[in-house]
Amino acid sequence: MQLKERKRPRVVAVAQANKTARIAWALLRRNETYAAPAP
Repeated sequence: MQLKERKRPRVVAVAQANKTARIAWALLRRNETYAAPAP
């Protein structure tokens, strides 16, 4: 079951923003570029 199906829209938006910020911070700390995972 998807998170957006279980939680309110604002909670999902904050969770996604948190995840994106953590990824961005890790990339900045390691001086790396983002490579999207293969489908």
